[in-house]
Amino acid sequence: MAKYVDAGNADLEAEDYRAPTGVRVTEKVADAAVEKALRSGRAGRPSLSRPGKVSPTVNARVSVATKRELQRLAKERGVKESVLVREAVEAVVSGRRRR
Repeated sequence: MAKYVDAGNADLEAEDYRAPTGVRVTEKVADAAVEKALRSGRAGRPSLSRPGKVSPTVNARVSVATKRELQRLAKERGVKESVLVREAVEAVVSGRRRR
């Protein structure tokens, strides 16, 4: 099953659509979300650095087995793979600081 489904012209008042938070998506909720996204002027997650600043990225290559396990763990925890990678990097860096 696809992660995202094109609902076409959904009748948000007649159908029961839920946000990941569990909140029912109505026309009012959808309009507010669109307005907020348009005001932010950018797509994606909020900055990890500070508001208005782009967070740096890190790229790494891993084995096929590691990638599959990362996907499995992310799905099991209900988070994106990037969340797990960020947690792992932060754990290594913070552990190094304590030495």
